[in-house]
Amino acid sequence: MMNRKCHWFYRTILCGAALLAAIAPSFAQEKSDKKREAPKTLISTAPQHLLFGIDLGVERALSPKFSLGADLTTHLWLLEMPNIAISPMAKYYLTGTVGTGIYARVKAVAGYFFGTTVFDAPYYAGGGVGFGFLLPIGKTGRWYLGADTGIKLAVPFGDGGDRSVEGGDWGISYYTLLGPTALPELSVRIAYSL
Repeated sequence: MMNRKCHWFYRTILCGAALLAAIAPSFAQEKSDKKREAPKTLISTAPQHLLFGIDLGVERALSPKFSLGADLTTHLWLLEMPNIAISPMAKYYLTGTVGTGIYARVKAVAGYFFGTTVFDAPYYAGGGVGFGFLLPIGKTGRWYLGADTGIKLAVPFGDGGDRSVEGGDWGISYYTLLGPTALPELSVRIAYSL
């Protein structure tokens, strides 16, 4: 049986592999038109998540207005209930082009709590909608700053087994307001173009 202390590490690796597998098809591109500009790839983070863990996002332009991406969020410290979430998403830029405009997005989320929560369910999954913007900053044109807002519903499921319940009232507020499962979404994003 796997050591419980290393259990979160192996799941983090598996979720990272799933993130790469989810965005890998978007990296495939046709090279038939040499005049066509290569699709843009953005690597991003949400600084507010750095208080609890690591947040890493990838966005790949499929056309000037449409992009696919995914976020991997791990909340591993300062919490009674560490967790990991992967969130694939699609964005359509209403103004401007990928990385420089206002967008609408749809997203899915799936994750795992490493301890039993007040909901007595270790897994959660759901989806949501939102909108936001990204604007280039600086003279190089490689850095972007933006904001994102939306609503999401992630439903807990699964059998918690015989793990001890953690979280209490703090667990409910974290689940509904602060974590990757939060109903309202409001974040600042910093991105870098590859």
